[in-house]
Amino acid sequence: MSIGQIFHRMDALLLDDVFEPIVYRLRDWTQPFALGSSFLLGSVVLQAATTLLPMLGGANFADNIQGVLAFLCGLVIYFSFQRFAPLVRPGQPNPLRPMLFSLRVVVLLYVIGCSVVLWWRPPPRSVLLWEELDILSQLVFVIGLYFMSCQPPPPARQSQREERRQTLQAMPEQS
Repeated sequence: MSIGQIFHRMDALLLDDVFEPIVYRLRDWTQPFALGSSFLLGSVVLQAATTLLPMLGGANFADNIQGVLAFLCGLVIYFSFQRFAPLVRPGQPNPLRPMLFSLRVVVLLYVIGCSVVLWWRPPPRSVLLWEELDILSQLVFVIGLYFMSCQPPPPARQSQREERRQTLQAMPEQS
């Protein structure tokens, strides 16, 4: 088995056994693309916090520029993914699943690698919070990618709440 096949299996396992069941349970509440977009926006907000904290803490000019560029890249990625929304339709295969495969795997490996490095050799306490926020931002980003890649479930017949509401409305009032 090659490394590519291992990555495909790992990705399919995460999509099919972790994220798809969550999407199926949330089908009355939201669509997977909208949920993934919310996670991507959360990642951008965390990246903004990761950018602003060093600026307020007195980081050097190069760190500030790097943080601002990472934040702007996050914004560009968020807005460019919003253009993919019309491609994802219930009842049809999600085209983002194969399209985002390599991005999901690379970012997930990056998060795992950064977490190992942070655990193995922690930075000074003054920088630790920034590093943890950056890793959290990347983790939220990859979770958003996985939710965007999930197959949208077919519309549910009706939620139990809606069925109860209609039953109660149909009952004659007793005085």
